[in-house]
Amino acid sequence: MPFVIDEVKRTRTFDRSVAAILFDALAEHPLWLRLRHHSNPPALGS
Repeated sequence: MPFVIDEVKRTRTFDRSVAAILFDALAEHPLWLRLRHHSNPPALGS
């Protein structure tokens, strides 16, 4: 399963490989730099 849903904590935890693909795709989006400014993305490094 690429992610785990915890209904009690109301969280979704994605597999690192899925998260890396999503962040790579987001990094190619022209608005990414402005979106990144408003958040603190998690570190994917091990």
